[in-house]
Amino acid sequence: MRFINIEHYMCNDKHFLDMCEKEIEQYNRYFDEVIRKSFSNQFISSYFSCGGFHDWILQSVQMCFDGERNIGLVTLCDVFNQQSKTIKYMNVQSFRWDFNEDHFYDVNHDEFGIDEFFKLSDKLFSHEVYCPSGSNYYVEFQKISIE
Repeated sequence: MRFINIEHYMCNDKHFLDMCEKEIEQYNRYFDEVIRKSFSNQFISSYFSCGGFHDWILQSVQMCFDGERNIGLVTLCDVFNQQSKTIKYMNVQSFRWDFNEDHFYDVNHDEFGIDEFFKLSDKLFSHEVYCPSGSNYYVEFQKISIE
């Protein structure tokens, strides 16, 4: 992650938590100045109405090809409100999923923890997601939506 240090985020030490709060503030400024105007209003509205998917359970991760482009689908479930949503990444250039060996569960047991979007170029973005188990995924894409 470019802004938020995972060790600071996961630590219970007040000094590190204070550092993490500053890192999150820096990221939030970057999001508001760069990312917010790069994505559709519909995506931004849906993303924030779902709380950025914080603590939602990962149900599935799929990569597919529709004949023209690579598409990444990450389906999440909010067990408290009993709803599911899918993040759809279009024109995927790269997708990496790293698992923490000590917590190697089926993807259905992991939670969406903290995430960062980053603008790589005029038409290319990245989304990095860190899960409390220690696993994470990173995707580079051109367009994004929530279904």
